[in-house]
Amino acid sequence: MHKALLSTKLLIPPLAQALVLRPRLLERLDNGTSGRLTSVCAPAGYGKTTLLAHWIHRSGRQVAWLSLDPGDNDPQRFWAYVAAALERAGLHPAGRPLPEAGSDLETLITELLNALAGLEETLLLVLDDYHLIENPLIHAGLVHFLGHLPPGVRLVIASRSDATLPLASLRVARQVLELGERDLRFTRDEARALCTELMGLALGEDDLDILEARTEGWAAGLQLAALSLQYAADESPSTVIRSFSGGNRFVFDYLVEEVVRRQPPEIRQFLMRTSILRQMNASLCAAVTGCDDAQALLEGLERARLFIEPLDQTRGWYRYHTLFADSLQAYLQGSAGQEVVTELFRRAGQWFEDQGDTEQAVEYALLAGDHARAADLLEALSLKMFQKNMLHTLIGWLRALPDQVLDSNPSLRLHYALALTATWQAGRAEAYLRKIEGNLSVTAGDLTDEQVRALTPEARSLYANAAVMRCLLSMKTMDTARVIRIAEQTLAHMRASVWLDSEDDRIRAFSYTTMGVGLAHEYSGNPTAAGESYRRVIEATQGRGMRWVFITQWAWSHQGYVEAMQNRLHQAFATYRQEIDWALEHNMPASSLFGLTHVGLGELYYEWNDLDAAQSCFLQGIALGKKWNAWDSLWPGYFGLARLMHVRGNVSEAQRLLDELSALLLGQGMHVIIPAVEAFRAMLHLAQGSTEAAWHWAAGVEPEGTAAALIGEWQTLALVRVRLAQGRLDEAQAHLERLGLEVRARRRTRREIELLTLEARLLQARGRQGRALEALARALTLAEPEGYLRTFVDEGPPLAALVRKLASARIAGGPGPHYLAWLREVFETGQASPPVTEALIEPLTERESEVLTLIAHGLGYEEIGGRLEISINTVRTHVKAAYQKLGIHNRAQAAERARKLGLI
Repeated sequence: MHKALLSTKLLIPPLAQALVLRPRLLERLDNGTSGRLTSVCAPAGYGKTTLLAHWIHRSGRQVAWLSLDPGDNDPQRFWAYVAAALERAGLHPAGRPLPEAGSDLETLITELLNALAGLEETLLLVLDDYHLIENPLIHAGLVHFLGHLPPGVRLVIASRSDATLPLASLRVARQVLELGERDLRFTRDEARALCTELMGLALGEDDLDILEARTEGWAAGLQLAALSLQYAADESPSTVIRSFSGGNRFVFDYLVEEVVRRQPPEIRQFLMRTSILRQMNASLCAAVTGCDDAQALLEGLERARLFIEPLDQTRGWYRYHTLFADSLQAYLQGSAGQEVVTELFRRAGQWFEDQGDTEQAVEYALLAGDHARAADLLEALSLKMFQKNMLHTLIGWLRALPDQVLDSNPSLRLHYALALTATWQAGRAEAYLRKIEGNLSVTAGDLTDEQVRALTPEARSLYANAAVMRCLLSMKTMDTARVIRIAEQTLAHMRASVWLDSEDDRIRAFSYTTMGVGLAHEYSGNPTAAGESYRRVIEATQGRGMRWVFITQWAWSHQGYVEAMQNRLHQAFATYRQEIDWALEHNMPASSLFGLTHVGLGELYYEWNDLDAAQSCFLQGIALGKKWNAWDSLWPGYFGLARLMHVRGNVSEAQRLLDELSALLLGQGMHVIIPAVEAFRAMLHLAQGSTEAAWHWAAGVEPEGTAAALIGEWQTLALVRVRLAQGRLDEAQAHLERLGLEVRARRRTRREIELLTLEARLLQARGRQGRALEALARALTLAEPEGYLRTFVDEGPPLAALVRKLASARIAGGPGPHYLAWLREVFETGQASPPVTEALIEPLTERESEVLTLIAHGLGYEEIGGRLEISINTVRTHVKAAYQKLGIHNRAQAAERARKLGLI
């Protein structure tokens, strides 16, 4: 079982001793197991959970059960619980270990599907109370999960509202069984069985007719009415039934008046005081109520059927029916007052804190309004939430704290701001930053050394944090000059020893402001300066503990990206691999900052013509970017995937991706990138032969003067291609020369290769064959050591003709014949044999081959170590070496690449 997860959420509800048999529904459930999905959807109190539990207990099938609650809206927590439920159900196919919480979501879902594919018998995965899930990221993940379920696995969802799933297509394919409110309504016979046989009530046929009509077959309403009848000793059943209303509000009132108030005082008080608990055991109830016989009271409530259900077979944990708990809480609030309710929440939080369950303790402290206690708990918990990628939950908790509490806690204030920035909630982060600056009566980056010295230590810390945030948020508008000015002034304060007393504050200020300098240089088109900044960040933070993981990974991702800009593709690949290996060795979860790493790997794989690997990386990078609103990985990821879709002939998908990217960027306020998206769209139109659309874009467009050279130059590149296609060669040359000066001055060799290729096409169009071949030869000479393919192949037939002519020309210092032959093969066949990414730097050792074979069969590190009689650390060493030699970074790619090379 995964650690720190509540095991009672994974237990199949036990069968009640007395149960209304509903064979018509059980038969439908039995007959619907051939499809992918069973949906049981109806309002509260229609017996969804009871029906499914009855069906499962009588079926004898292998079942993974998960009872959801509002806290499961964090994607990491949701999928961790799914994995834990499958693990509890005995899912260990071929020894494959299930992923732990904190794994990259895309990888986690994929590994779950791979594990399910090894099942030899039918499995039901039940998600109960799915209506409590509101996070669209979870809905999207579940759609993907459902769409790839292997045969023999069926997803069962119980919900009060329609799940966000592709029900229409599943209906057409006859892959879904749906039970709704009409199906779950108690028939007259079932209502009679409940009231007369189970509740022991003597009702006439007329009374049953009225009761059925008033409740409309609502199971909870029938139970409430029947329970009320048990306590209506002085009134006839007919009188009670005729006065019974089916409106929910009336039912709540009726429940309190006719059930709760009729209990003995000690039971009534126990019910009300424990109603604040989502789940409860005897120890927790005793801590909250002060009673010393909580277990006996819980068992007595169960026997009395007072809307309480056990969550395990040992009667250790219980929960109230939601409607019952709501009514009890309302009654408690009205009768005891807010002070009592607050004290009960406080006691519950203290109990969870004593048990070491800090997350539950925080939730109850917030419910109690004990914001100071919640802040203290969160101060210790925040870093763990970052490490577990549970930033959405963390932000929700911090949002619940009053401003004055955050203002008095610099650590929490910083974690909140960083969490907002990490999830790129720029508007809220900006508003929070302005508040900090307003409290200081300064703007970040405006103080002299003397003014900084005059501040109190607390104010200096606030000012430092404000400078960090202002530096990073200025990238939203690509105001690179301002970023560099603020960052360099902050660093100057540190060099003057007038800055911060805390070492953590100093490292934070240095690393994040230096990161800001790197980003500004990168987007200004200066990879050398950017790379130096990223190197300094990595040196300052690597090896200093888990708290610096995010900034280290962020710098590493961009370090690889600027290395690729400098035409050091293999070095960039090694940097990305080093980052991933480091994270694996330190059991680090894949964070949002792995988004750019995957996108960068995707660009390399694409350049090397490994399109399958490229597509996988782009999809992973985009998924992480969307999860965290990380614009720096989203736009290059979408560009890469759109280009790939175009190459594969899926033109409509390529355009759809650009539409989606524009919507995401506009939603984040990243308007500055939109011109680059439209320029990229124009290039796709041109490549697809849609010249009219490309002409329309180019009409009146001039490259925007912006400090963010990487954004503005997309317009120039598009204009060069459009003017070439239009035959307006002088204009194309002018744009090309202007951009070429900037690119060569900043030593951005990768872009220079592309510009030389365009220059060759331009000279070819002018009829200057010899000079065109010389330009192409220069491009290929720069490209050959790094194995470029797609940069040339994507230019199409005009460049293919030049490559063929270059092969027979004699140009001193040009590319080698093997590279030219290889490039011609890709032009002609679309394939490279062998692909660059499959060429081994050195052969695998015998032990590495053995480890890969076992990985391909789904074994985990511990089991591999047992088979080969080596330690887990030795297994990791062999895996790392094999991955580097094969140029891949996960299990699926390792097995696939090894099979292609004939190694397994």
